[in-house]
Amino acid sequence: MWISAFTLILLSFWLPETHGPTILLKRAKRLRKLTGNQSLRSQSEIDMAAINPKEVMFEILVRPFILALEPAMLFANIFLGLVCEC
Repeated sequence: MWISAFTLILLSFWLPETHGPTILLKRAKRLRKLTGNQSLRSQSEIDMAAINPKEVMFEILVRPFILALEPAMLFANIFLGLVCEC
C-alpha cells in the first residue's frame, strides 16, 4: 500500500496533462499573458460562460442520484454497503 501511495504522488507530479480542454485552457491563458490580447478564449471558457445556475444545481444535486440508479452502480453500492464493516 505504501508503494502505491508513493507511486501515485510521484506520478501526479511528473505525468503530463492529456485532457484536451485543459491543455487548450492553459494555452489560451499563456497566449493572453504573452500577447496581452484578452479576447483569446478556449472553447471550455466559452462553454462555461453560457451555463446558468439552474444547470449547475442540477449537475450537483440531481445527477449523482440518477447515476446511483444505474444497475451497475446500484449493485456496487449495495454490495459495498453489505460487505464493508466500517
